[in-house]
Amino acid sequence: MLKIYKVKKESNSAVQSALNNDAFARNGYIYREGATLGLGEEYYLYIKGHEDFFKEQKELLNIEGMEKLADAEFEKVKEAIEKEQDDVASGISLFD
Repeated sequence: MLKIYKVKKESNSAVQSALNNDAFARNGYIYREGATLGLGEEYYLYIKGHEDFFKEQKELLNIEGMEKLADAEFEKVKEAIEKEQDDVASGISLFD
């Protein structure tokens, strides 16, 4: 299961604090500033995990100024983040 959240600038520190929880470190996530993706001033949190992970972390993911994306906006952000990850992987393979 993949979920992507848009985070307002003023909520950035609260989200970063929540991401310090061990559960997120074990599960993995991508947290990017929208400007680096060409998507504006907000931040984006990209998390792949089992449904149980999201149920267990529901409270930590319930931060004011954080919105779960859907539909066209979800796809746009997903594509930008995955393209960035592919570009990084391609760049690393040049050094092998």
